[in-house]
Amino acid sequence: MKPMMVKRGEGSGQFEFPRRNCIDQMIPAELAIRSSVQAIEDLPADERLTEIQIRLTELQDRLADWAESTGYVKPAEAMR
Repeated sequence: MKPMMVKRGEGSGQFEFPRRNCIDQMIPAELAIRSSVQAIEDLPADERLTEIQIRLTELQDRLADWAESTGYVKPAEAMR
């Protein structure tokens, strides 16, 4: 699925960026997963924790796919 894009910048410096990568555009559930991934960063290094972070990030992408494909996040809202 192609991610929903948001406009950033002004004038000639304007560009499009994936909604799912803009923290101010994330839905609460996306933010919760992001927070969990960041909390794991504070733990000691361990391959198992790295795997958990990878899986959480994959789930966050799937959640973003759902939010964008079902209309939970509207394109007009994302383009502000």
